[in-house]
Amino acid sequence: MKDNIDHEHVVDELKSLGVPDETAAEIAPAWRIYLLRWFGNWIAFVTMVSGFIAGGVFVSPFLEALNNNIALNAAQETNALMYDTNFGFGLLVLLIAWILISGMTASALTWLTRMPISGAIFLGTLSDVSSGKWNTELTTKTAEKFNVAPSADRFIAEWSKGLLWRMLKYAIPLTLVGLFALARDVNTYSVYGTNGYHRNPLLPWAKAQIIPWSEASSVELGCNQTDDGGSLVYKVKFNNGKSVRIEDGVPIHLSWLESLEAIDRRITAAGAEFVRWEWLNRDSMHPKCLRGYYGYLGPHGGDRFMALLRSGELPGDVK
Repeated sequence: MKDNIDHEHVVDELKSLGVPDETAAEIAPAWRIYLLRWFGNWIAFVTMVSGFIAGGVFVSPFLEALNNNIALNAAQETNALMYDTNFGFGLLVLLIAWILISGMTASALTWLTRMPISGAIFLGTLSDVSSGKWNTELTTKTAEKFNVAPSADRFIAEWSKGLLWRMLKYAIPLTLVGLFALARDVNTYSVYGTNGYHRNPLLPWAKAQIIPWSEASSVELGCNQTDDGGSLVYKVKFNNGKSVRIEDGVPIHLSWLESLEAIDRRITAAGAEFVRWEWLNRDSMHPKCLRGYYGYLGPHGGDRFMALLRSGELPGDVK
């Protein structure tokens, strides 16, 4: 329903969706209650954004800190060099569920209230451009359920229940999956020790990976540059087919570079093959990426970083 139509045309708009004449005439006067109609149009969006803000300000930082502490404790217990986390999958699923739950706000209010309040919110919901097609289709299906013209309250209550059920059948399983994934998420981390690599997995049926560096078969080296900045490529492949890319682990006792050098010495001693990283047409040793690490590590650290990447030593390198 268009938001800028005169209230005198509301009856015709409702009738075009299949609402019986008597019912449409009873609902139409609620169009004049502008504030409630506006409320019905925007309540789902306001609820959704408010949830996003609360999640970003309070929930996400708390859970990330919890995940970080669990990973740090695991690293300290094993006297590891670095640890890494990748938090966020569970929150992503819950974010999708929250969008659906937010969409239920207006339908819940129309169900709990009576005319003319429910009518104004109902008409505002039909004007919502983000979900208008979905809501208008449900209006037509609701009208088809009645053999005789129902009262406005009965029609809107039936419409509200239909919309709530349509949302709930997706929101409930998504919420349950999201909560389960979130519980796993805060316990998912990687630990890089002197002797090997340990991964506490996200999926409950996946086995924890504990692989010694002595089983490394090869290492892909590079410095990748994207719009988000430069990133080290130090991808270790093991004899069992597993692999791990050590990129931005948090150091425990030594510096990040010293920790990676210690791991590199163990892998070198194991006889692993070092090769230049290749992916599509990317520059495996991007000058901007290398300059960024020089700026971050300083001249001495930058030289050590280049030595770690075997600059000029691998096939295809510029001598």
